[in-house]
Amino acid sequence: MNPKSFLQSKTVWGAVAMLTSLALKQLHVEVDAAQIETVLGQAVDAVQVLIGVGGFVLTIYGRFKATQPVKIGG
Repeated sequence: MNPKSFLQSKTVWGAVAMLTSLALKQLHVEVDAAQIETVLGQAVDAVQVLIGVGGFVLTIYGRFKATQPVKIGG
């Protein structure tokens, strides 16, 4: 069995998440629901834009790389 890097370990990342949560609690860092909703809304908007840009880039790339015409139907 080949050992993996500690950065690939789910256990290590789980421990990091847990310690981060505990540290934030000890430092009295608080996040209210409105902040979470705003951040999640912005994240969804960003993902939608990235998907749109990715689709556009794939369309242009595919058009230039195409070697055969598209056939629709039987």
